[in-house]
Amino acid sequence: MRIAFFTESYLPNTDGVVTSILSFKKQLERLGHEIFVFAPGRDNIDDEENGVFYYKSRFFREYPNFPVPVYPTILIERSVRLVKRHNIDLIHVHSPGVMGFRGLHAARRLKIPSVLTYHTLLPELTSYIRLIKALPKLD
Repeated sequence: MRIAFFTESYLPNTDGVVTSILSFKKQLERLGHEIFVFAPGRDNIDDEENGVFYYKSRFFREYPNFPVPVYPTILIERSVRLVKRHNIDLIHVHSPGVMGFRGLHAARRLKIPSVLTYHTLLPELTSYIRLIKALPKLD
């Protein structure tokens, strides 16, 4: 099976989400599956040899290790093209963020099954986000 992981966090970060993704990837490859990773990066780069596709992201001073992908519509179409080109059988979204939305969009457009792993408790996360002042701190 050819599986695409869409994630908001990937190497060189070494947080819990990345550790989990690397563990999933290793075990699934051991079982004979092929894994492709779609993640934020400094530029739009297709690392075909390693099956990793990076999306140009913004790095914020307050959160230098948590890049946020830029969101033009053209990058949604890039995801659809890459998923189609690599004959992906299943899309595994690893968060309900910008990259997750891209994965779900590709799954819907191409009629590919998708699953979601919810790694982060979003109410807990919102207290750390200073960029969105409209969100109240949740207790």
